[in-house]
Amino acid sequence: MLFAVAMPVLVMITMGSVDISRAQTVRAALQDALDVAALAAARSSATTNEEINEIGNRALRANLQHFSEATLSQASFTLNDNHVVVASAKVNVKTLVAGIVLPDSGRLFNDYIPVGSKTEVNRSAKNLEVAMVLDVTGSMAGTKLSDLQTAAKGMIDTVVKDQQSPYTSRVALIPYSMGVNLGSNAVNARGSVPSGRTITANSRSCTYWSCGNNVLTANGHGFKVGDRIFITGARGATGLNTRTGWASGVGGSSPVAWQVTAVTTNTFTINGSVSGTYSGGGVVYCASAGCEYQAFNNYAGGVTTNQISTCVTERIGAQAYTDASPSAARVGFSYPVGTVSAAGDNRCLASQVKPLSSDRSMLKGQIDSFVAVGSTAGQIGLAWGWYTLSPNFNSLWSGASAAGAYSTTDTVKVVVLMTDGEFNSPHAQGVLAGQGAAGTGYYEDQINIAPTNGSSLSQAQQLCNAIKGRGIAIYTVAFDVPAESNAAVLLNNCASSTDKAFVASSGTQLIAAFQAIGRDITQLRISK
Repeated sequence: MLFAVAMPVLVMITMGSVDISRAQTVRAALQDALDVAALAAARSSATTNEEINEIGNRALRANLQHFSEATLSQASFTLNDNHVVVASAKVNVKTLVAGIVLPDSGRLFNDYIPVGSKTEVNRSAKNLEVAMVLDVTGSMAGTKLSDLQTAAKGMIDTVVKDQQSPYTSRVALIPYSMGVNLGSNAVNARGSVPSGRTITANSRSCTYWSCGNNVLTANGHGFKVGDRIFITGARGATGLNTRTGWASGVGGSSPVAWQVTAVTTNTFTINGSVSGTYSGGGVVYCASAGCEYQAFNNYAGGVTTNQISTCVTERIGAQAYTDASPSAARVGFSYPVGTVSAAGDNRCLASQVKPLSSDRSMLKGQIDSFVAVGSTAGQIGLAWGWYTLSPNFNSLWSGASAAGAYSTTDTVKVVVLMTDGEFNSPHAQGVLAGQGAAGTGYYEDQINIAPTNGSSLSQAQQLCNAIKGRGIAIYTVAFDVPAESNAAVLLNNCASSTDKAFVASSGTQLIAAFQAIGRDITQLRISK
């Protein structure tokens, strides 16, 4: 009798264990599928909970397709502030036995058993540092510059995230033409120049220099016989004040810099003649490479004198293609035509380098202020793209603009190099080299010697190799560049891989290229 009473219970337990076993099997499978789906969501470039949830659900359903005995009833994937993907899911497992023993269709444990699972995946992210090296040369004027500004601002919106903790995402801007403009950082990068000496007296008492000795007094001037000098601010004999950006021997005969013919400790004699009676004032500067002014023999056969600027040119010597700190190896001076505000084909560009920043508004405002001018020294822009990412150059930048250490596990570093033409502006002694440049302005503005580091193209290629050797990814964008040109070949070779070399023949394509690069960079940041 006891056995007869216990028999139904024993049958239920025995048969029910079949459903319980099936439910446990499905639970294990659900856990595996949920782990895979959460990992897929974490690895994606998605930044919103809506995107995370869509990616996670899609991956989960794909991994549950072969479990016909289970029906997905609920799934949720969210990304919290600590960059953790939190996932949960429930499925209903069809019963084989319970529905027969307890026939009450549609009820819990009759037709189905609910099974749930949860998981969390730490989204393995990295700090992101991107240097945007952008061509703002004269050929970019008009619609092309507007298209570039739209494209660059769009990429900043994609790359720079609102959340800057625990991982940062920052962008540096390197607009370039004949060089790059460092603004107040120029002195720290290239070094200072000797200050001018105040003129205190001159020896003549008649109207013209030719009637007496052309001797000026400037205590401790330090000049040598043969030195070229530059004078400004003299009163009376205003012809003493030399002019910049004008070449003697080409369309005129007046000198743009004086030459020293004799010296004592505190006096120096100059060549030439000047009308008028000197009445005081004036400052005298040396006028050679490394001084405030430089008088150089130009490619047209005359002499040109230009003033130093806050733009800089190539680094020369053993560190030409390294990121050694600027204190160990200075970058080049720049003596461009005129000044930032003056007219000229190749003046120092007004748009300055901006180091790494997560301030989207500031970065986009800087892009909006770009002005197209000058020729194409892409090798200098490329070098400074590297330098803004190099911890060795942190002496130039402070605080939030300092580059992180080279570490592929902690930080992704990227250079995006864009141009619309040939790199054609190598330098020598801080001046465009007439023997190595084409399309860079007037011969009177070019020094009559060969470029110190060779052509712009060869310099750029060596820099590309060195940058990639540091583990920095390079993307390139050829904007309206002929496919057979040297620039196109360089950009293809410079890119880290063929899929990172983009070509755009229109503004629409340029914007699309920058959008694609922005998405790809974001994906680089997210890894297992």
